[in-house]
Amino acid sequence: MIDRLTQSESQSRYPAFVVAPQSIGEGWVTEDRTTPSRQLQAVTQLIGDLRRTYSIDNARLYVAGQSLGGFGTFAIIAAYPRMFAAGIPLCGGGDESKAAQYKGTALWVFHGEKDESVPVANSRQMVAAIKKAGGQVKYTEYPGEGHAIWTIVAKEPDLMHWLFRQHR
Repeated sequence: MIDRLTQSESQSRYPAFVVAPQSIGEGWVTEDRTTPSRQLQAVTQLIGDLRRTYSIDNARLYVAGQSLGGFGTFAIIAAYPRMFAAGIPLCGGGDESKAAQYKGTALWVFHGEKDESVPVANSRQMVAAIKKAGGQVKYTEYPGEGHAIWTIVAKEPDLMHWLFRQHR
């Protein structure tokens, strides 16, 4: 998806400031897989620094992540529910008891039906909890696909258009 965002055709249609931090060691969430780690907190500090330094539309901040990044996507939105206009968690999960925290953030959740690394039930349960809490959530589950779905998600025909329609 990042490749698609940074291509000149996409940049001319959807001008964006793209930041793609990588998790080293501890990951984005603590062992409970729902609490933001120090690294994820550092990312929020980085976002704050970038917002102060550059002309970034604060109403159009988006977050996405795959696997542990999918858990991190859910965690950062729950921790900072007014920060992001949209989130795209892939093959992740989160704390269903925090479902109300997602009500103000548009979400498009993706998972592979045959994921052996992160059970598809994680995404299904989060989607159900968020809908029950009144949140906006789209869900796409790829039949027969496993954990490595990011290349499929990046080719979703409406993904970019959907993402850039979202604002706070």
